[in-house]
Amino acid sequence: MPRHADDCPHRSRIESVDPNDRSSETAHCGLIATVADFASGESATVDRETCHACCQSFVPSPQDWNPVIASIIHSIGETLLQSSPDGPIADQARRLCRQAIDQLPIVYPDEDDCVDDAQIEHSPVHVSVDELAAALPIPIQTKPPADPTRGIRWTVGMTTAPRRQPTLTRCIQSITASGWQAPMLFVDGEVELTMDEQSQVRIQRPRPIGAWPAWCETLRTMLSDAPDADADADADAVMIVQDDVLFPAVSSIREYVEMVLWPQDSAGIVSLYTSTEDMQSTNHWRPHPGLWQYGALAMIFPTVVARQLLNAADRGELNVVDGNAGIDTRIGYWAIQNDIPIWHPSPSLVQHIGQVSSVWNHSRAVGLRRADRFIMDELASGPKDATGQ
Repeated sequence: MPRHADDCPHRSRIESVDPNDRSSETAHCGLIATVADFASGESATVDRETCHACCQSFVPSPQDWNPVIASIIHSIGETLLQSSPDGPIADQARRLCRQAIDQLPIVYPDEDDCVDDAQIEHSPVHVSVDELAAALPIPIQTKPPADPTRGIRWTVGMTTAPRRQPTLTRCIQSITASGWQAPMLFVDGEVELTMDEQSQVRIQRPRPIGAWPAWCETLRTMLSDAPDADADADADAVMIVQDDVLFPAVSSIREYVEMVLWPQDSAGIVSLYTSTEDMQSTNHWRPHPGLWQYGALAMIFPTVVARQLLNAADRGELNVVDGNAGIDTRIGYWAIQNDIPIWHPSPSLVQHIGQVSSVWNHSRAVGLRRADRFIMDELASGPKDATGQ
């Protein structure tokens, strides 16, 4: 649920320069005062705009600060060090700065760090399949199914895990608005679900097993539900999406994606997501030239390829990353080893909106982890041609 400054339990001692202008309000932030208890009480005074920005991010705590709180605390630490670099509280100020940096997004010098979870979201616009194809041309190598009248048989699943700022409902709504049925849900841990979402649950584990094991078990279950292979196996598609992926909410997206399947031949994998690192300046699909490692947000597999990947995982051949993370890197490694292309679009057909990773506690979806070009941004301002103009 959206949070509001007026409901914040940490907000007190509210003052206003102009009673008729709420934007002139200031308040005492009890959370900041608790964390920086050795600093001046004035350091915990914030304006209403700051409170509003904090409410747009996830709920902070004394141990886990959202980017707004972390930025303020870092500023407090720097101010104390500038005024008293060798004073009695200098060590505490340095500790505050280090802790704040640890909880802020990692952003490289040439990246935009302004986009947080409260990203600009355009209202859906009507865009036809032909307009989509003009903006993002269908790969010329696309191999049509043997029976074009049958259409793609989809098996769609979504993995979800506990998040401090839930994104699941928003993502389900976006995928259904883009032409697919509500996905099966594979829940790894205690996740609060609506009644409709509960009816979509295929597997729910109260105790999480981790990202990669959960992804493999999701794929295994989906393959058990997938149609039996036949002579036209190219018409079968398995799509696994994560609970922090935003689809464009344009009803023609599914039909457009079906026109893309499959590029080159039926052995390829298709990612609907392209990160900033892999984005191209012109509008086109391409097979990734190197190791795929920036996102497994929405990946589509021919059923036969999905079975091959799962078999390799069961044999331990994808244990190339320590721990239970690195889904994208594991898939990318396997694809290279087996000469299987991973096709992806520029601009990205989906966006990464999860502010905090469910795998890494302080990994924010900014910088390279987002798509700096999202098809929705271009569709909202009118279809563009393949050059991006």
